[in-house]
Amino acid sequence: MTKSDDDLKCFYVPIVTMILAFNVLVFIVLPIIDRPPDPVFSVRLVGVEGLDHPDPCHQLQSAAPAVPPVFDLAVDVGGVPPRYRACGGGGGDDTVLRVSYRGIILAWGCVPSFCIDGGEHGRARADGVVVVRAEAGACAAIRDGLRNLIWTERRVLGKVDFDVEGNLGKVSRLGNLHFKVASFEGARDH
Repeated sequence: MTKSDDDLKCFYVPIVTMILAFNVLVFIVLPIIDRPPDPVFSVRLVGVEGLDHPDPCHQLQSAAPAVPPVFDLAVDVGGVPPRYRACGGGGGDDTVLRVSYRGIILAWGCVPSFCIDGGEHGRARADGVVVVRAEAGACAAIRDGLRNLIWTERRVLGKVDFDVEGNLGKVSRLGNLHFKVASFEGARDH
């Protein structure tokens, strides 16, 4: 190798390195940085059935079993950027919301298919993008002790907090959710 070959290497190697670095920056890093932010999800409890306190006098007269709990959950979304588009749900094993009270799962439900389109919502808020009906199995009535605890908490504190967790869709990057929802004393549906 001659001295001029060494000089050419010293000249071209940094230039080629800079061109490669520029391409990595433009084609890989910038699209990640420029990606629209994910929207903000929230969950509301819009209806509850099967948590009424059993009337002791009525229970003695009727042998009918307690009704399993059913929760209607509305998923709301806010801060949807104009270029954002994602679909989720579909009822697969990975798209389930579970409702629990103090670590005890009371009900679960598959998330139906839904889509979020930033062109439609554009940084606005969209309430009730999808409604999930979470219910226990037909034979999964709540034990009386737990039902009494829920009823007492609702009467004394004026509300009961339930945990809702699950996934809206792994494929769509909508990810895992964990929320607290409340059922208030005197609310008509819950």
